[in-house]
Amino acid sequence: ISLPPMPEMEPGLTERERQILGHINQAFTNGQIADALSISEHTVKTHLYNIFRKIGVRNRTQASNWVKANLSLICT
Repeated sequence: ISLPPMPEMEPGLTERERQILGHINQAFTNGQIADALSISEHTVKTHLYNIFRKIGVRNRTQASNWVKANLSLICT
């Protein structure tokens, strides 16, 4: 699962970070994300830390809400 590019709102997320956000939005656990992307859970946690910092959130729920808010602006 990968999110489409977000032109104006793109806070410098990498393709992998967008993939992880897509999985977070689908309520995947770190283990499920790691399995889906063939990476370690530690790598998932590192990506999550970077994502949270870039989009200005503190947890998965806020990150999921950020995705929903930003995708709705792009898809309308």
